[in-house]
Amino acid sequence: MMLRILTVPCIVAAFFLFGGCIAILNDQESEQQPLSSSALALVAMGGDGAISGTPSGGGTAGPAGATIVSSDGYLTLHIPEGAIQQGDENQEFTITRYTAGTSAMPGSYIPTTFVYQITPSYRFQKDVSVEITLNLATIQSNNLNQSATRGFSWSLTSVEDTAGRMPGWTGHESMVNSDKVVFSTRTFSLFGAGSPPPGNQPPDIQGAYYYFKSNCEYLPYRVRARVDEPNGDNMNVYLITGPANGGNVVIPMVPDGADWYIADIPYEAMVSSGIEIQVTAVDEHGANTTVPATGTFLYPSDSGNSLYINNYSPDGDGDSYLDAWEVDNGYDPTNPASPSGILDSDGDGIPDSADYTPNGEANPVIDSLNIFPASATANVGEIIVFAAQASLAGQPRYVNASFVTTGNGRGGSPVGSMNGSSFTAEYPGTAGVIVSVGPYNDTASVLVPDTIGPGDISDLVAFAPSHSRVRLQWTAPGNDGAAGKPAGYQIRRSSSPINNTLECFSAAMVAHSITPQVSGQIETLDVDGLSANTTYSFCVLAFDANGNFNSWTQGVVSVTTQTAPDLIAPANVTGATAAPLDSDAIRLSWTAVGDDGNVGSASSYEIRRSTIPINNDADCSNAGNVPNAVAPSGAGSPLQFDVTGLSDNTVYYFCIRAYDDTNNRSSWTGFLSATTPDGNGAPVAVAGSDQETFVGYPLALDASSSGDPDAAACGANSGNYLYSWTLAQKPATSARTSADIQNSNSLHASFTPDVPGQYTLQFAFTDDAGACAGGNATSIDDLVLIANPVLAPLKTFQSQCWDAAGSIIPCAGTGQDGEHQAGRGVNFSGPNQHPTFGTDYTTTDHSTGLVWKSCSEGLHGPTCGSGSSLHSNRSLAANACSALNNVHAGAGYAGRTDWRIPTVKELYTIMNYDGQSPTGFLASFPGMLASSYWTSNMVPPPIVDFFWAPGFNRGRVNFTHVNDVSPSVLCVSPGPGLPSPEYIDHGDGTVTDRSTGLTWQKCNRGQNNDSACTGTGTQQTWTDALAYCNSLNLAGRNWRLPSVNELKSLANYSTANPAVNTSMFPGTRADFYWSATTVLSNTSRAWVVWFQHGTLDETYGKNELFRVQCVSD
Repeated sequence: MMLRILTVPCIVAAFFLFGGCIAILNDQESEQQPLSSSALALVAMGGDGAISGTPSGGGTAGPAGATIVSSDGYLTLHIPEGAIQQGDENQEFTITRYTAGTSAMPGSYIPTTFVYQITPSYRFQKDVSVEITLNLATIQSNNLNQSATRGFSWSLTSVEDTAGRMPGWTGHESMVNSDKVVFSTRTFSLFGAGSPPPGNQPPDIQGAYYYFKSNCEYLPYRVRARVDEPNGDNMNVYLITGPANGGNVVIPMVPDGADWYIADIPYEAMVSSGIEIQVTAVDEHGANTTVPATGTFLYPSDSGNSLYINNYSPDGDGDSYLDAWEVDNGYDPTNPASPSGILDSDGDGIPDSADYTPNGEANPVIDSLNIFPASATANVGEIIVFAAQASLAGQPRYVNASFVTTGNGRGGSPVGSMNGSSFTAEYPGTAGVIVSVGPYNDTASVLVPDTIGPGDISDLVAFAPSHSRVRLQWTAPGNDGAAGKPAGYQIRRSSSPINNTLECFSAAMVAHSITPQVSGQIETLDVDGLSANTTYSFCVLAFDANGNFNSWTQGVVSVTTQTAPDLIAPANVTGATAAPLDSDAIRLSWTAVGDDGNVGSASSYEIRRSTIPINNDADCSNAGNVPNAVAPSGAGSPLQFDVTGLSDNTVYYFCIRAYDDTNNRSSWTGFLSATTPDGNGAPVAVAGSDQETFVGYPLALDASSSGDPDAAACGANSGNYLYSWTLAQKPATSARTSADIQNSNSLHASFTPDVPGQYTLQFAFTDDAGACAGGNATSIDDLVLIANPVLAPLKTFQSQCWDAAGSIIPCAGTGQDGEHQAGRGVNFSGPNQHPTFGTDYTTTDHSTGLVWKSCSEGLHGPTCGSGSSLHSNRSLAANACSALNNVHAGAGYAGRTDWRIPTVKELYTIMNYDGQSPTGFLASFPGMLASSYWTSNMVPPPIVDFFWAPGFNRGRVNFTHVNDVSPSVLCVSPGPGLPSPEYIDHGDGTVTDRSTGLTWQKCNRGQNNDSACTGTGTQQTWTDALAYCNSLNLAGRNWRLPSVNELKSLANYSTANPAVNTSMFPGTRADFYWSATTVLSNTSRAWVVWFQHGTLDETYGKNELFRVQCVSD
């Protein structure tokens, strides 16, 4: 993999060459020294006052929105109504303009606009539209790809409260509207646009964010990046990370939705001195983009956020355990007493159970080591960050690698030097960078080219085949010297001799469309529109993708055009007028001139346009050509031509020159301009975030974040807005259509999925053009909806009924389980032997999607009849499940690599209350033991170091200490896992859990049926509880006492006292509650749930007095 790291700043003055760099933007009016990427970074982060820009106006925006235009007219900001945050009634914004050097933009993008800073940096509640006028002369003279122009922003303001934003240019999905680039943003800072040369473009990182671990002191644990591949190539995205002043490792980032990639920061990188972070995207050709572009981002110091800098702590509660590990393992990172007694032999904050170097070893055991990148090219002064990629049996490992460099350049000087894992290029040559971990090593090569720019052109020839044309030919140079090919050419001409580079850059540029060929190929260009019998000098400069230029060393290359048979040019066009027709069209009118002066008819007219003034004939030659088919007409005849495809609200400058039949051309001496009127820009349709819901339940669709950014500027009437929701995609078995969307013609609609699967809902927003030209505009946004199946709790499989004394009675009318037999049946398959790993057996629950190891840990075989069962403490149990992911050389047990300890509620899905012991489904789990089993759920404070461990001897649910060695272990491969409860309060005394399909009585018996469930409630015997629920008259529903499986579905094991969602069930107490399920080992008893913590108990007789909460199907 060849990686090109673009990091060297290039600060140059107008039209002058320094160190192989040139500021292209100076063909647009500019009074500033162009700024490098690093200089612009200082501007974005507040600078130090040493960098000054040109004040360019500003404006005020309030709740009604506003349109703000820079004083030079090149930048327009459309802020829609509702974008300003509540309380910011009149927000003042100031605009400052800067000129960017050619290497200031990411990748091979060359700046084709000014860069504007908007202060203060601000976060909006709706998308703001940004329009920037392009410099067409820069695009055409450098043969840049205008259609691939992209808008960029640089901001440290994050769009989310739970995440920070990495510094650097962020690319935006952009629309090129004639001479403008248009994109949207929610934050202000720096804005600009760049256009690339033709050919392959590197991946575009549109934003990189670091996310904070919940309940931790601004501790990043995850990095997400939005990456677009503009050419549709295959690409890989990597996270490079490590502790401050330590070695870096490379972690592949995995897809996380459309265009998003994600990777977690390893525990080993979370140290008090900070975390180094960099995101790199590399396409299949080796083209790459990195954020940040220069080295790594050191959190928190580089964040620029005092809140992060002052509060960051990997161990906020000072208990010597890493807070991220505490959260991941169910402990409280804010409580110094949680956990306690967990062994951390080397004191690094990572307990031995999660530490691959538990005794302070320099590195873990590995069997593979690679360096990233494997090869790279760097110019002198550039810095490349290398990283190690280590693994054991295919599983990644964090390593403290050592990096050294080898190789001498010219004069015997080292090619580069290492500072940790960062290589600095110092002299031309080829260097090796060696990474080592114990006996393992790998080597990368770094090419530091002899020259920064492409090779010089030394064989340019020019000859004149006619009186108005000159043909140029030269040999294509290499990218760095003789190899490769340049990114583009600048071709310049002058009526004076061009002897050197300085004179070359002072000459006029010639528009062309040459895409450079590979080094050694012949390039040819015909330059037309020249004057007869006139001597011209030419030079050709090549530049690479980094904006580096070669030099002009060939000397004077001149040629004289042939004498024209007709030496009299048409008269100059004078008195022309320009008038806007529409937002994208201007009509030019002029009087026809003759063939010779004002005699006869000119054979054709040349029309050129620009967004910068055309004051003379030279300016006209540098402007963009407008193809036309104006027919010849006698001198003095009125002529007109409509120039279309223009940008709205833009000042355009034009020139018109006439040609005769021998290609004599008139000159331009006038001044012709017009401004297109405001055009109606497309609104911003926001369908909302992708959603998950449950089959059969309506999903609220909310497009209220949509906006019409130019509504204020256009005077739009919001009463004329049109909204439309449609169903664009659905599962194959769904019968739903767009007609099933309720209120489909409003911002707020609803949709109810009928089968599980993925749906795509499309929202269209048509605005009102108001006084703006171009008519109404429409934009569309999609929302992806995942509909999960409703998963009712398991049946108890009780088919008989008993009275309070334990005697069998008829079930009819009792309300017991034996009557209702509520819940779902089981749908297990297994034990299933794996086709490749024949000793591996799994059981699949087709209702939940959970895949279980058929045997408890320590047992194996098709009937779990071999081996000895494992009984261990909680730490060893977790390690036992984790170890399954590494077997079979990293392929994992049964080919799966997400094995772990189950949650309490996952274990519930395989518990059976039919009276057997063990209380499991033995046909599918033949190794089930009559013992307690570890879960991943920790008992919340004030109880410390206890985990839930349901008992499969009788079905009782309780907890035990982490060091208890009696529980067994059954590992699960969860896949997507079980859906979380999703409660809906109907406001009528009932609450529905969409995940189970059950509707619950909100308040207990004896409480007032109000929003807070006021009152103390009453307690009753089991028999009375059954009768109460059977006769309950509430919300027009039929009620019953819940089964034990239904009742325990209410338990929330992340809280206690009571262990329920108290916002939905404010009347539930930390007390015992009856279920309708009889204890089969003693039928005078019934199962109860104790909601102090959510335990399940079978020791109480049916004549006890407990609370009641009824359920309805």
